[in-house]
Amino acid sequence: AAFGTLFSLAVFAADTAQPAYLEGRDYSLLDQPVRTLNPAKIEVVEVFSYTCPHCFHFEPLIEEWAKKQKDDVALVQTHTKWSPGMEPYQRGFYTAVTLKVKDKVQLAVFKAIHEQQKQLPEAQAWADFLAAYGVSKQSVLSTYDSFIVTGQVAQADQRSRDYKITG
Repeated sequence: AAFGTLFSLAVFAADTAQPAYLEGRDYSLLDQPVRTLNPAKIEVVEVFSYTCPHCFHFEPLIEEWAKKQKDDVALVQTHTKWSPGMEPYQRGFYTAVTLKVKDKVQLAVFKAIHEQQKQLPEAQAWADFLAAYGVSKQSVLSTYDSFIVTGQVAQADQRSRDYKITG
């Protein structure tokens, strides 16, 4: 009986505890919802940058989390920029997405930048880097500045604005 009473009190205390995340402190509601890419799925959006050290440390966690999700959950990674010098990294990301090697190279790009201090400031650097993962340099060079990648960069910029990303 004593155990039952203690268990009941513990459950009651857990139900009345402060929520883990509070609006205004941990998150803000958007005035205007952002349309999902696939309305048939639960969309979880990560807005990140290859140049961000926090994103680098978060990447292995998000990869593990994504593997454990059901088929109705979609992780959408959106590469953002807050300065013009970040656009080559955005273009590199969307080049990898377009060439269907993003999953193969994602963590490697982060490690190259943050552990090896490698810079990828233009198409040729991305071509050289992705060639080590079996991608033809010519494919990278023709994709990097393509209409498709330029459109994806513009969409990422718009989504970052729509999500009101501040940092």
